[in-house]
Amino acid sequence: MTRSVKFTVDDLDNFPDDGKCREVIEGELYVSPSPTRHHQRILRRLVVAVGNYLEQNSVGEVFFAPFDVRFSLSDGVQPDLLYISNERAQIIGEKYVDGAPDWVVEILSPNNRSYDLQTKRRLYQKYGVKVYWVVDPLEQKVFVWEEGEEEATIFSSSEKVAVSILPGLSFSVAKLVAP
Repeated sequence: MTRSVKFTVDDLDNFPDDGKCREVIEGELYVSPSPTRHHQRILRRLVVAVGNYLEQNSVGEVFFAPFDVRFSLSDGVQPDLLYISNERAQIIGEKYVDGAPDWVVEILSPNNRSYDLQTKRRLYQKYGVKVYWVVDPLEQKVFVWEEGEEEATIFSSSEKVAVSILPGLSFSVAKLVAP
């Protein structure tokens, strides 16, 4: 009889601090290397724009990786960017968020495409993330899922994408994914 090892979110605290991202989904451990320079530039653009927006509109908080989101004992991830509204601020802990953020953004790397577009999307839908974005630098697209939607709305480099839960905040896809 073969028995597979299952991990919990508590196990994440016991790994070395080696720059790798470790996440647990349904008890399975996923390990990703450190992000690329291009990935970090995209994340910086998002964080700066959202941070500036929130300075003018005090409606919530933005966080970025590495900061854990724990949904259950067997489901814990580190989104690239997450936003939590003031109404749900009680889920923000000192070391992690305990529940579903309102908005999550993942930035694709060549080795994580199906993980972000399928595995993590299903996880975020399961736990009620209101808005999920996947930024694809290679194809210069942004995939957007709103709560309850199975199909993404896809924005190309010639378009702007708005953050539906933050009125007035939008991004030019071309500028967002620029090298």
